[in-house]
Amino acid sequence: MYKCKHFAPYELVPPEIYNKYTNKDEIYDLFEENFLKVLDLIREWSGVSLVINDWFWKGKRRDSGYRAPNSTVGATKSAHKPDLPKRKACAADIISNKLTTKQLWAIIDNHRDELPCKIRIEKTSDGKLLTWLHVDTNTSATQPTKIYYFIA
Repeated sequence: MYKCKHFAPYELVPPEIYNKYTNKDEIYDLFEENFLKVLDLIREWSGVSLVINDWFWKGKRRDSGYRAPNSTVGATKSAHKPDLPKRKACAADIISNKLTTKQLWAIIDNHRDELPCKIRIEKTSDGKLLTWLHVDTNTSATQPTKIYYFIA
């Protein structure tokens, strides 16, 4: 099991999932290993703090990482939700107080050869550019590029 260097378990899951675990490190096992590695790499490449969930500090973000299979947030087949036994959760919506989404896209693009796997990045939703970075590892074997930008 891979444990993130830059994201604590409470940053990755909503409080009701966090509170189910006595051993908080087991929360990392809810996610695909390469996905967690990608999160750490994005943090290291950007050189700034990044936020997934902030409920632990009384913030409003609680569903930007793992979402339970029965969650009503987002799409039914979202990569935020596990689709067992096929895959574990493998998506996050990340924000930064120091970098724009476009800057984060450029940073990732500049480091594409260092990624441990193929990734997908959502660019727009309902025709509007996202103000957060959606990244996931819910890729297919036929994805032709290391980074696939998609429109939702």
